[in-house]
Amino acid sequence: MAKTSQNWLNGLDNVTLDIAAVFASNYSIKTYGSEIAKDLDLPQRTVSRKLNILTKIGVLTYMPEGRNKLYSLNKNNPLSKTYLTFLETYKAICFFLKWPKIALMLESVLKECGCVVFGSYAAGNPKGGSDLDLLFFSKKESKVKEALKTAFIEVHAQFLSYNEFNQSLKNKKTLATEIAFKHIILNDFDNIINLFWGYYLG
Repeated sequence: MAKTSQNWLNGLDNVTLDIAAVFASNYSIKTYGSEIAKDLDLPQRTVSRKLNILTKIGVLTYMPEGRNKLYSLNKNNPLSKTYLTFLETYKAICFFLKWPKIALMLESVLKECGCVVFGSYAAGNPKGGSDLDLLFFSKKESKVKEALKTAFIEVHAQFLSYNEFNQSLKNKKTLATEIAFKHIILNDFDNIINLFWGYYLG
């Protein structure tokens, strides 16, 4: 038990979380350690060691391909879903630390409903005049829009209920699948993760 707990703690440092977060936008991604090392500008040996930790605790699984390993989220392990909560929360913290003015702008809104960032801000490459794309799980459009009137940037807001979004995922609607593929959940993590988890498990 103590060894298992230590393995999990080894999977919670920020470098490991940065690597694991690769698997926490598109839950069905399959990738190589070399690709992660290149994308995150990390030494390949470091990435390999961290991927080994994530495999040992059961969050990731891999398929050998010659001398390489093709890693993916271990969706057969229920603990992976628990770990996703850490990862999605970590992504939100990183987002708010990078964009503190957005955090202040959304403070009151996030008390009202679930919210997900998508588009260029979720991809981490907004340009100077990029809109902030947000999906609100709420029917209180007028209240949210009123709160966003004083926003310092242009906000492109979408409004859906959880059931509507779930149906859009099932029907593979473009917006829903785009959000499932690349997103940052800002609050109500369990409910929103459940939607994506159900989509990727089919």
